[in-house]
Amino acid sequence: MSELTVKPALELLSMLRGRSISAVELAEEHLREIDRLNPRLKAFVDVDAEGLRYAARNSDEARTDMALSGSSGGYLLGLPVSVKSSIAVEGYRCETGT
Repeated sequence: MSELTVKPALELLSMLRGRSISAVELAEEHLREIDRLNPRLKAFVDVDAEGLRYAARNSDEARTDMALSGSSGGYLLGLPVSVKSSIAVEGYRCETGT
């Protein structure tokens, strides 16, 4: 288990802001844990690994641009999130039932 994948979100955000970890590194750690655990747990219906990597690269670039401009940016910038499969998101399977 990766130490990063069990840290509280506030700690991860602090690490991202302090640049002790990049959004790409954090995303890769989460993807490794998903690959390791999901075959048994079946917790994720869809995983968009490339989309996550793309968003993480953009987050890192945005953080660099914001540092240069003095902007604070989005509070959750770079933090990976999952979306429950019962929430409709374009391009992903939506499973709702009773």
